Amino acid sequence: MHSATPSSFSDPAVTVLMPCFNTEAYLHETLKSVLAQTCPDYEVVMVDDCSTDGTADIMRWYEARDPRFRAVFADKNGGPAKTRNLGLKHARGRYIAMLDSDDLWTADALQVRCDLARKYPSAAVIATDFLTFTGEVPSEPFTGHVRKGRLARQVFADNFARGNERLMTSPFEAVARLHFAWVGATLVLRSAMADIGDFDESFIGPEDTLLWLRLARNGSFVFSPAVTAMYRQRPGSIVASYSSPKELHYLSVLDRMMDAPLSRDQRRVIGKLKSECHLVSSYFCRRTGDMAAALTHAKQAIAYGALKPAHWKNLAGIWNEQIRGKAAG
Repeated sequence: MHSATPSSFSDPAVTVLMPCFNTEAYLHETLKSVLAQTCPDYEVVMVDDCSTDGTADIMRWYEARDPRFRAVFADKNGGPAKTRNLGLKHARGRYIAMLDSDDLWTADALQVRCDLARKYPSAAVIATDFLTFTGEVPSEPFTGHVRKGRLARQVFADNFARGNERLMTSPFEAVARLHFAWVGATLVLRSAMADIGDFDESFIGPEDTLLWLRLARNGSFVFSPAVTAMYRQRPGSIVASYSSPKELHYLSVLDRMMDAPLSRDQRRVIGKLKSECHLVSSYFCRRTGDMAAALTHAKQAIAYGALKPAHWKNLAGIWNEQIRGKAAG
């Protein structure tokens, strides 16, 4: 176990915020990746969301052995948004680095992000690339998840080629379209989170995606192609439980953002994305045989966007299938 650092006795630069729920099998490995950081100026706030396995015991073990670690316990299970907000109440750092209790960091994760934060002190979010994995932890060289995305490769082509970062002073459309920010690979200015009221506990859906869009309304983002985190995809996780396309889940975020005070350009971006997501969701419902839902999504796709050939083709397909279904009945 590492010895105490000066950050143990004064406010640290970074609060590592770690919500925990039934991750006994992974928590040691995750916390070891935090202890391996080359930048030691941090505290770790672990928040247990009423786990029923040995997660709480592991948290207490680390808290007892390193003054940088603090264990916080929720009174009742509240889900990710409430758990993270509870941890934020105990945060002392200028920056927040979020890490779920089954994911991992590279040893230079905080160093890379803190160096960028010093270079761009007004940025609300520092985001880096990350990789996803199942089973064994991958070994270098790493190929980042963002880098694999077709649109991201186009927008960040120069940054991937040169290995340098990009400052985005008007990041809303890039954040909404590219999904380049992931909680485990970010450093967020604490004051920027406080300004928007932290995580929206009333929202049921991908709360982290909503957070990025809320921060992007008025704040700047930095993206670095450096891989600093590893996103473990495992059975039983929230993402693994999705049986429908991500566009269907993203609609809930876009619906909530339509209620926010947006600029004309931001509202245009959200409307266009809603149209695209409704079209994808309509195709999905057709494949699963839910023609009523397919038609509803098709109409919404048209309502939020210009009528394109894809919309006509989709509508014609729905009508033809409904006609065939009635004829067969």
